[in-house]
Amino acid sequence: MAAPAIAVHRTITVGEPPADAMNRFVGHFTPWFLRGGWRAGAQTPTSITYEKSSFHTWQIVVAVIGFPIGLIALLAEKRQESLTATFSENDGGTAILMTGVISSEAAERQVADGLDWYDPAVPAAAPAPAVN
Repeated sequence: MAAPAIAVHRTITVGEPPADAMNRFVGHFTPWFLRGGWRAGAQTPTSITYEKSSFHTWQIVVAVIGFPIGLIALLAEKRQESLTATFSENDGGTAILMTGVISSEAAERQVADGLDWYDPAVPAAAPAPAVN
């Protein structure tokens, strides 16, 4: 059974201009997302989107059980996930709004943990977790 889609909506504020905040954010999160199978999608001067697509569990099961005809199941639409970070000026600093839909609670916790590590308002803890 596929994990339910989970909405992500998180804002953090940093004390640097939007362009600097975006450069630091991209430098921190892009390698982190790439290790998790995500790719950098659309990017504008004020936002970046990370995307991931994967087969649904049912597609893999049908392909294996019904081989070779079951391979047709792999032609169905893949599960799509995306996270968008938007950077806007906020009282001399930058508000970073991260929104999107991801497919599992574990992934949502990893994103939240990564943001906690990045967010200067959260007390310092261990290094950012690895994405599986």
